[in-house]
Amino acid sequence: MQEIKIGNLSLRIRNGKEIVRDFTAVLHAGDKLFIIGEEGNGKTTLLKFIYDSHLTERYAEGTKRIPDIRIGYLEQQLDPLWENHTVFEFLFTHRLYENLDYEFYRDWKKIESVFAAFQLQESEMENRLIRSCSGGEKVKLQWIKLLIRKYDLLLLDEPTNDLDAESVQKMERILCDEPTPMIVVSHDESLIRSAANQILHLEQIKDKTEMRFTYFKGSYDAYLSRRSADFARQKRDHVRTKREKESLADRLSRQHQLVENDLNRAVRDPVQGRLLAKKMKNIKAQEKRLEKMEITSQPDFEQDISLFFDDAVELHPKMKILDLRGQTLQIGDRVLIETYDFSFSGRTHVVITGDNGAGKTTLLKELYRRIDRTRFRVQYVPQNYGELLSGQMSVLEYLSEELADSSKETRRQIMTLLGCLHFEEKEMRGALSDLSGGQKVKVLIALIALKKADVLVLDEITRNLSPLSEPRVRAILKDFKGAILSVSHDRKFIEEVGEQVYAIRMRKLVRLR
Repeated sequence: MQEIKIGNLSLRIRNGKEIVRDFTAVLHAGDKLFIIGEEGNGKTTLLKFIYDSHLTERYAEGTKRIPDIRIGYLEQQLDPLWENHTVFEFLFTHRLYENLDYEFYRDWKKIESVFAAFQLQESEMENRLIRSCSGGEKVKLQWIKLLIRKYDLLLLDEPTNDLDAESVQKMERILCDEPTPMIVVSHDESLIRSAANQILHLEQIKDKTEMRFTYFKGSYDAYLSRRSADFARQKRDHVRTKREKESLADRLSRQHQLVENDLNRAVRDPVQGRLLAKKMKNIKAQEKRLEKMEITSQPDFEQDISLFFDDAVELHPKMKILDLRGQTLQIGDRVLIETYDFSFSGRTHVVITGDNGAGKTTLLKELYRRIDRTRFRVQYVPQNYGELLSGQMSVLEYLSEELADSSKETRRQIMTLLGCLHFEEKEMRGALSDLSGGQKVKVLIALIALKKADVLVLDEITRNLSPLSEPRVRAILKDFKGAILSVSHDRKFIEEVGEQVYAIRMRKLVRLR
């Protein structure tokens, strides 16, 4: 396989924010370049631009030099226009509105083996509508579409999103073993650690006034180690040069004062006066050089989000929120859970897990529907953010409308909170549709805080958060004094936030702890 050189890659959002400038990378067989960084730093935009600049021309502009190669793209969220197409049409149509492409339909054994690798039955799936598939099944179908075709380069945007734990492990092995070069955006630390051999880190520094990108050839752990060493060295250099300048300034100040005093006393001694004037001139020259002496700058890196929920939100531990007995869950004729009992009280943090397609999201929506909104302030965060956040309404307008309050004081409160979540004013006033997946999660987290919700219903809330934001969000949810009812495959989330953990297994809701 020939090397793939990406050169002259520069990209700027039309609001002025620069993502990368003159970036160059060379990829060989088996190479995995991971793009990391905070939400809103342009990771998905950069990936879309590499794939097809027409996808970003409405809001970004740039240059690129990429050879004429076949590029496959796994989207972070499947285009909703596919929803009314069958799985068969999705797999064997290159893009929407194109005719079926039977070139890839010939090797049926390969197709069946790829389906089997993802624990899907081709015969059961091909006539299903995309809209009937779970989030995890949609990710698997995108993977299958990539693997049954032959591409020279794969672009993957959050390729483990919505997958259950077993599927994530299989996906990780497939990704590591696949020889096709890849450029990957991911928040999954374990995936980055196991697969990456190149890192592109996008950051906003200097109080979010400047973008910086760092390109590193090596593993993620090696990158973190070098980054930490660089910061430590820069901090030592800053302290050393600052002390040196302060020491020199102090010495020159004392010399200046002494010579000035001697000059005042040498008024009647012209010879001594000339010597002292020469000495003063030398001191002033040193002082000018001192003014120009640069102190090594302190390490500048992107800060963690700073968000806290209102301590006034607190439910009594024994306040019953749901108490369901002998329930059945089904979609049409399809039974997802035969019979289940579910009891849920105040301050309890519940996590529901299970295989893809088991019915977790359907169950969560059903439980959410049954919570009494007259007794509790309930806030729902769906797996598909487009259910709540879409269109050209601005972030400020959306949050003001949700609060039914457009006063200056409320807008100021909203802007302060969004600032704590790393939103710039341009982004606050920008359209919801222009936000990244991670930024949309942050908008919904802001809404939780603003509404002072006491019951949270969360469907995979951490799936699009960066490795920097995710630990902070887990921490604030762990300390939340209200109730949480959630679905998650995130092992860290289950471990840190889940007090009661359930799994859907063999059409039964089983309590694990």
